[in-house]
Amino acid sequence: MTNITNVGVLLAKLDKLTYIGIKKDVLKTKEGFEISYSTKLHHTKSAGKFPSIQIVLNIRFNGQHVQHWGCIDEDDTRAVVDWFLIKDRDASDFEYDLESLHKKAGQTAFNKL
Repeated sequence: MTNITNVGVLLAKLDKLTYIGIKKDVLKTKEGFEISYSTKLHHTKSAGKFPSIQIVLNIRFNGQHVQHWGCIDEDDTRAVVDWFLIKDRDASDFEYDLESLHKKAGQTAFNKL
């Protein structure tokens, strides 16, 4: 497993992939990667202090775990959430465009019958 030292390096690597779909909060790439996230709740021992929530990115390749990243502060969390929302939109747009293309091709083929 690669030792990634900050979230910027991780997100830069993930930006090199082509996002082609999303299902149940799992991004799928043309290259065979799947990127998902999970949350972890960390209780603090200080009375009255709100527990912290950590976002963890999980990266799989052809079904096998290859990397994970746990956000260490609010800046990491914000960067990961913003990144995931953008890629979610990109993947959804790709799926919609592909479905539209298939629909148009199907209509054309049917009209030729």
